[in-house]
Amino acid sequence: MPHYRPLLEEELNRALFAKFIRRQSVCACWRRVDGRWQLRDDPFIDDWSEEDYALLLRCLKNTLSTGGFVYGGFCGEELKGFVSVEAGLFGGQQGYLDLSSLHVSADQRGKGMGRVLFQAARQWAADHGGRKLYISSHSAAETQAFYRSLGCVDAQLPHPGHVAAEPYDCQLECNLSPAPAANPAICLRPYQPEDCPQLAQLFYETVHSINARSYTPEQLDAWADGQVDLPQWNQSFLAHRTLVALDGSTIAGFADMDEEGYFDHLFVHRDYQRRGVATALCDALESAAPAPITTHASITARPFFESRGYRVIRQQQVLRKGVLLTNYIMEKQK
Repeated sequence: MPHYRPLLEEELNRALFAKFIRRQSVCACWRRVDGRWQLRDDPFIDDWSEEDYALLLRCLKNTLSTGGFVYGGFCGEELKGFVSVEAGLFGGQQGYLDLSSLHVSADQRGKGMGRVLFQAARQWAADHGGRKLYISSHSAAETQAFYRSLGCVDAQLPHPGHVAAEPYDCQLECNLSPAPAANPAICLRPYQPEDCPQLAQLFYETVHSINARSYTPEQLDAWADGQVDLPQWNQSFLAHRTLVALDGSTIAGFADMDEEGYFDHLFVHRDYQRRGVATALCDALESAAPAPITTHASITARPFFESRGYRVIRQQQVLRKGVLLTNYIMEKQK
């Protein structure tokens, strides 16, 4: 399992990056044409030279010496990802703090490390007075999908220096305040690994109470038997954009969506049904999702998704532990 920690200025040297693979094969990039973003074919290989590594090390050392944040992800003793945030606020009322770098080694991409690093940067920025993270981001399709899945949107006040230095970058921002919820008592925050056991318990209790109106006891037991592979669930939640709904310190619900727009889980505690929790979770995830959004909805959940503009593509029978369960493949066009 990867582990994470702040990096120190004295350990920043070329040897630290000996097993880091920067190489990225880019096929398509987003370009702004006539005021609108368009995806254009632009194949190239992005990699770093020794001069690039030397510049990176100087920049990271400067970040730390000026009070900023540098955080690393490791597999064993090998650095496989890092993120940095600069200390100086800019943008006036926007309250930006600059996420100056976020990179994951090629052999660890798609495994959740980037999301963990981003959330660490987000937390540091919030703790140090920032209102928003500012990201001058590579325009590659997969890079933009990553940031958009985390709730990043076009920056309201693009930084002239970043625009001049990297004219093809996408200038993004990410709000650091808790996501708004339909119920004012509910707030949303990103998933944390320590949430996993509580989410597994909430899943079990919700299935066996709320979904009991639509499925037999045998089907409920096949769907949720109380035996969850917590490491696998944690890895999945980290790889997706996962949000947790809180009422104070009580978890009221959770939901997650992958980078392709597949809505994987949406579960609300039985005591928080019809109180706006599912709506808040859906609003937050759908706002940053690509189109179309798809899900496999239970019989119980189908009316809720239909009320949000999803349509049934087809009904299907899913085999779980020798028991057939009915659900619906549904789709929403944004």
